[in-house]
Amino acid sequence: MVGFTRLRLIGFKSFVETTDFLIEPGLTGIVGPNGCGKSNLVEALRWVMGETSAKRLRGGEMDDVIFNGNTKRPARNLAEVLLEIDNQDKTAPSIYNHYHTIEVTRQIERGMGSLYRINGQEVRARDVQTLLADLATGAHSTALVSQGKIGALINAKPIERRVLLEEAAGITGLYTRRHEAELRLKATETNLERTQDILTTLDTQYQALKRQSRQAIRYRNLNERIKTFEARFYFVQKANSLKQKDDYENKMVALTQEIADTTHKVTQSLQQIDHYRDQLPALRDEEAVKIKEWQSLIYDQQKIEHEEETVRQSLHEIKLRLTQIDEGLHREKNLLNEASEMQNKIEQEILSIQAEEEKNKENLNIVQIKQEDLIHLLTNYDQELLSHTQKITETETKFQTLTHAITENETNLTRYHERYEDLHKSLVELEKKLEENIDVKNAENNWLLALNELKEIQSHLNNLEQKKNDTRQKEIVLREEVQEKQALLSKVTAEYTTLVDLFQTSHNDLWPPLIDQIVVETGFEQALGIVLGDDLAASTDKGAPIYWESLPDSEDMKQNVPLPELIKPLSNYIKSPLKILEKRLRQIGVVDHLDQGHHLQKYLHQGQRLVMHDGTAMWRWDGFTVMSIAETATAIRLHQRARLRDLIPLKDQAHQDFITSNQNLQNVVANYQSILDEEQQIKQKMQTVQLNVVDYQKKHDEQKQHIATLTAQSLSTKQLLERTQQDYHDIKVSLDNLKKDLDALPNLDGLKNQADLIKTKVQDLRQNLNEIQAEYNKLTHYIQEKQRRFNHLQEEKELWTIRLSEAKRQVSSLEEKQHALYENLNLLQSKPEKLVEQKQNLLNLIVQAEQRKNAVTDQVVEIETALINEEKNNRHVENSLSALRETYIRCEEAINQSNQALVHIQKNVQEKLHIDLDQLFEICAWDDPDSLPDEENLKTQLQRFYRDRDAIGPVNLRAEAEMEELQTKINELNTQKEELLSSIVKLRQVITNLNREGREKFVASFDQVNKHFSELFTNLFGGGKAYLTLTEASDPLEAGLEIMASPPGKKLQNLSLLSGGEQALTALALLFAVFLTNPAPICVLDEVDAPLDDANVDRFCSLVHKIEELTKTRFLIITHHRLTMARMDRLFGVTMIEHGVSQLVSVNLHQAVALRESA
Repeated sequence: MVGFTRLRLIGFKSFVETTDFLIEPGLTGIVGPNGCGKSNLVEALRWVMGETSAKRLRGGEMDDVIFNGNTKRPARNLAEVLLEIDNQDKTAPSIYNHYHTIEVTRQIERGMGSLYRINGQEVRARDVQTLLADLATGAHSTALVSQGKIGALINAKPIERRVLLEEAAGITGLYTRRHEAELRLKATETNLERTQDILTTLDTQYQALKRQSRQAIRYRNLNERIKTFEARFYFVQKANSLKQKDDYENKMVALTQEIADTTHKVTQSLQQIDHYRDQLPALRDEEAVKIKEWQSLIYDQQKIEHEEETVRQSLHEIKLRLTQIDEGLHREKNLLNEASEMQNKIEQEILSIQAEEEKNKENLNIVQIKQEDLIHLLTNYDQELLSHTQKITETETKFQTLTHAITENETNLTRYHERYEDLHKSLVELEKKLEENIDVKNAENNWLLALNELKEIQSHLNNLEQKKNDTRQKEIVLREEVQEKQALLSKVTAEYTTLVDLFQTSHNDLWPPLIDQIVVETGFEQALGIVLGDDLAASTDKGAPIYWESLPDSEDMKQNVPLPELIKPLSNYIKSPLKILEKRLRQIGVVDHLDQGHHLQKYLHQGQRLVMHDGTAMWRWDGFTVMSIAETATAIRLHQRARLRDLIPLKDQAHQDFITSNQNLQNVVANYQSILDEEQQIKQKMQTVQLNVVDYQKKHDEQKQHIATLTAQSLSTKQLLERTQQDYHDIKVSLDNLKKDLDALPNLDGLKNQADLIKTKVQDLRQNLNEIQAEYNKLTHYIQEKQRRFNHLQEEKELWTIRLSEAKRQVSSLEEKQHALYENLNLLQSKPEKLVEQKQNLLNLIVQAEQRKNAVTDQVVEIETALINEEKNNRHVENSLSALRETYIRCEEAINQSNQALVHIQKNVQEKLHIDLDQLFEICAWDDPDSLPDEENLKTQLQRFYRDRDAIGPVNLRAEAEMEELQTKINELNTQKEELLSSIVKLRQVITNLNREGREKFVASFDQVNKHFSELFTNLFGGGKAYLTLTEASDPLEAGLEIMASPPGKKLQNLSLLSGGEQALTALALLFAVFLTNPAPICVLDEVDAPLDDANVDRFCSLVHKIEELTKTRFLIITHHRLTMARMDRLFGVTMIEHGVSQLVSVNLHQAVALRESA
């Protein structure tokens, strides 16, 4: 077995400097405080073995394994780990057996990923993983027991524990190869599907290209027709444009003369218009002067009429104002008389108020004195009444409080009495229930019975499990036997079917050959083939072109000439239906040696031959000799017929063997299924019993809990009964004290009578005070009213004085206005007569001015009418001239359009036909060049051709070339498809072989692991028993691993039901059992002794020593336990000399002990 000898770390995690960790034979311990970097050594080993998960290396990403620096050292950009493997015994995979030492290196550069090397040669990560898997180790090997792996194994599902058996069987590398083969198969199948899809797509494209090719041909034909018709269309367009141009040029010559004549007429009309326009200004000026004179006279007339109206209105206003002034004088005079009378009345009332004021003041003083005396007396009585009222209120409050407290205490007294009775009754019932405990005993008996039944079922289930495992092993053996029988049957049947098909006469074989009718003894097929050859292919039917005919014996045959030296004839070994063939075979002798044949050849008679018994040589009577020839077709056919005869019993026997084996397998499968069914029924029954156990235990616990509850309730009731009795006595004492306080209160009715007498006196005094107060208020109000009246009279007196002065002033002003109005009235009464005379004179002047204005206006109208008529005539002539000019311009435009059309036609011809206009006629292909077709007809035909071409759609003009290229590609893909199909068949056969090999190794290793596990369990526990079982699947490669263990003094049970220490030791026993079955070069145990006590640690160390001696495996043990350290061969200490930097130191304990002894 190879050995791991050295691990070198450079910049890996905390090992920043180059660190060599020597892995020597025996037990190597790694010690150090927590956090110093011990586990980094194990992680470095796993990392170099191909670990790809950063989380399993306690990192977030793979770059975290590179030293990240500290306060004194910068971060590294590179990390490298080297694993040195000793291959002196050449037990590594054959590809590496020419190396004495194998170095596996993994290097990572920050941000660049990992690089793997084996002996300096760059390889894939998969190559490293496969190499280590073939050495029964790897990054995920069970021999690398990291922290928490024991717990993970304990808590793992059976299907997850199967990996232990796979490593024990040494099929991890085989699984890797199978996985690679499956990946290749899947990739090949994917490629096949992709190839088929591509072929389907290419076939679709090929068909599409066929259609496109036909479209391209049609497209070219249409293009030729379109080119011809375009040339005709443009030629007709050109001819029409030239003809249109000539017509418009002739029309322009005639229009030139008409435009000149019309222009002369327009000139004459404009001269006449200018003459009329020259006369109009002078006449219009004269007309304006006359109109102005007439308007001035009209204005003067309006002015006189306005003045007349003004005089009339002024007379009316003056008369109206004189009337108003007369009325105002009358009113002001009446106001003077009224003001004088009011002044006299006010002065008399003021004197009366002054005389009454003194008397009212004396009466007010008398009433005020009476009011003050009553207020003083009322205040004294109010204070006395308030004192009595407070005393009554306090007495009533105390009475109500004491009455309420007495009522409440009496109610509580009654309630506590009733509560005492209820509690006493409940206590009696609880004590009665406590005396009756039959239900508890019944529940306990049922629980114990159910537990016994569960143990019996568990024992039966264990027996069934053992029986099921035995049956499963038998099924595996029989299944392999059936597969072998079936393979043999398929092989024999295929060979038999092939030979039958070969010898079966087809519908074209009308004349079966003679070779199919003879029987040759085994070993003489080649001899018969060499002497008869193709003669055996002839038929016995006379209708065949070549046939054997039965003839009578000739003279030579009748003489029956014997073979030399009594050589046995070939007919002794051949059975033939033809007599002639038998006669011929009698003349062919069989010799055993070449020398014998050469010697006897000269003694042969005519027609006789000699042949070697194995057909390797032939001698004929005439000297013809054949030596060392290959097997003939006839011999091959005879061999095949002999093989066909042999195959018939072989096929029948193989078929019978297959049926027998398959029947045995079916019986075992049925038996296995019946065991499974029985196991299922027992498991269901066990589940029912388990439920019953839980139920009975629950009922038993409930009953016990019920008794405890009743006991607690009884005790609580007794305590509550005592508290209730004490509370009842306290309330009774309190009630007596309250009644005494109630009797000690003063007489409430006497207090209320005294208060009522005082209240009556207070009410009488308050009524007298109200009367006095009302009288006082009345006198006060009367005096105030008189004072206000006095003030008001003073104000009125002043106001009437002002009114009297104002009235006198107003009378004087009105008399002055009246005098002025009478003077204006006299002046205006003489003015209307003068205005009438002026108005009559002005009317005469207006009539004369209007006559002169009308005469001038008539002249202006006459000239303007003539001007309008002449302008109308001018516009008509100018319109004619404009129409002629527009027609001329349109002709010019039409000529330009014709020229442009010719240019456009030239451009289209050059763009579409790539020729000049002069060359159009050459490609028109006219039948009658003198008779040109209609342009619209040509255009319609062209549009129809365009539509036909557009209806074709996009056209691939390279369709034919692309078809040839595509056909070549399809042929290449078909070749690839055949290669892929062949690869799939080979890969499936490889996977089948790998599965068969893995299944065989798995089943074999299971028995070994189970045996080692039982022995190691007994050693670790000092007794007890344990075994492994496969569960969850009939195929071993898909089954789970279940652990059943029975420590000393305990029943057989599942691993999960053991205690923590028992689980850890059992898991270690399983790991070491796997290790013993397929030892690995190295085993790493990372603090696996942590959950063990000192006794178990000692057993653990002894077991490790024993395994090391048996397997020569090198152990690395990380520990904190002093006993484990003491049992190591050497110790490596890991210290952290500075933050984040680890250093490795070592001590060889054997050398240290020897050194101490020598000292």
